[in-house]
Amino acid sequence: MEYEVHVMKVPNYTLDNIFEKNLLFLLPFYIFSHEKKLEEYNTNQEKLEKLKSEYKEIATRLEQLMETGKINAYTKNTIQEMSEKVLEHLAAKYEHVKEGVKSVMGGKILEYEAKTILNTGRKEGAFLKSVNGVYNLIMKKNFTKEEAFDMLEVTKEDRDIISELVDKKIEKLSIKT
Repeated sequence: MEYEVHVMKVPNYTLDNIFEKNLLFLLPFYIFSHEKKLEEYNTNQEKLEKLKSEYKEIATRLEQLMETGKINAYTKNTIQEMSEKVLEHLAAKYEHVKEGVKSVMGGKILEYEAKTILNTGRKEGAFLKSVNGVYNLIMKKNFTKEEAFDMLEVTKEDRDIISELVDKKIEKLSIKT
């Protein structure tokens, strides 16, 4: 078999092209279109300001896409985080460029926000699943709480909170009946 592989060269795409064609996955690599000028940006404040202006435009356009529902907060923050990671490596020896662009893209605050949102949701979902699992084992299988905790491998740290929530759930049931 033979496949034709199309190569996308990021420097061939302007910001307008990327946003018009919805090629947002290219944004983290947009800094490569400036690779040859990084040293110049690092020593020339006026040129650095122009670069920062471009990245401010990226951040603004991503915010607009999120506000209109075309992307979600997770996607926006992930694009920003990946942009920072690429910048971190490409501009490693250009401190002014690194700090300037990072300050415009959201800085350290956004670096892990997307992951935090996702992980918080996952943890809350797993916690709720444990509460329901313990409750069901107690009510349907006549397990003790400790047996249910062991069966579901509930951590010692979570047992007190889950126990309290299960008790409230059982109490609500007894009030209704």
